[in-house]
Amino acid sequence: MEATISVRPEEFSLCSADQPGLTCTVSSKVFLGKYITYALSFPDEMLVPGQPSIEFSQDLGHAEQILEVGDKVRLKPNAAKINLFAADGSHSLMKGVVQNE
Repeated sequence: MEATISVRPEEFSLCSADQPGLTCTVSSKVFLGKYITYALSFPDEMLVPGQPSIEFSQDLGHAEQILEVGDKVRLKPNAAKINLFAADGSHSLMKGVVQNE
């Protein structure tokens, strides 16, 4: 069964190159006071066509490093916050999720 996985930007954390994660490149960054939001570039096969760019939000109060445009990084999602949808995005595959209409 094909599926689409969705994770909110604040639910990612940086991981080291030897840990499982998603490799991406920082394409831009915006300082927002307590946070920096980074636009990230991923390989095309990892993205849903027509969807907005992928972002990662970093809380500066907990940041161990500040990323720069062009940096290659690995991200891991918070496993408890992953959302799973049918491949076409029409409905959630998560138990107990109710669709609002």
